[in-house]
Amino acid sequence: MGSFSDKNKFVLPRLFLQNKNTTSGALSSVECLDQGGQAVSGIKFHITDHSNNEGFISMFTRPSGGSTVEAIRIDSSGRVLIGATTEGDSTADDLTIATSGTTGITIRSGTSGEGNIFFSDGTSGAAEYAGTIQYSHANDHMQFATGGSERMRI
Repeated sequence: MGSFSDKNKFVLPRLFLQNKNTTSGALSSVECLDQGGQAVSGIKFHITDHSNNEGFISMFTRPSGGSTVEAIRIDSSGRVLIGATTEGDSTADDLTIATSGTTGITIRSGTSGEGNIFFSDGTSGAAEYAGTIQYSHANDHMQFATGGSERMRI
């Protein structure tokens, strides 16, 4: 649990990993080892620039019979890279997904539900769904909308 630092504030326990190496490129990690002491998965905390306190987080896994590989990275700009260490084009780099073969994204929703991708330029009202791509499982159709209105249905 935690402890009370005063009667109005609850302080949770925290874990600190402090790397006192002042060389850029240093890292700290939390790793899961198998019975033989081989790393099978973990989280690495990378220090890319000590003078600017810049870093990134990576998670790694180990495929059967292979070596550990970086699976996911959250870089110092908050971009998420899955299967990649280099972000995509600057106009579409917040989420980059890469493999060496066919790559895709699955949106799985209920049999009578909808799968959605929303394009937003605001945080409330119609601005939250100015453009949408929606697949309706109940009706087996895909709908495209711009300006908050349906423009095409397949």
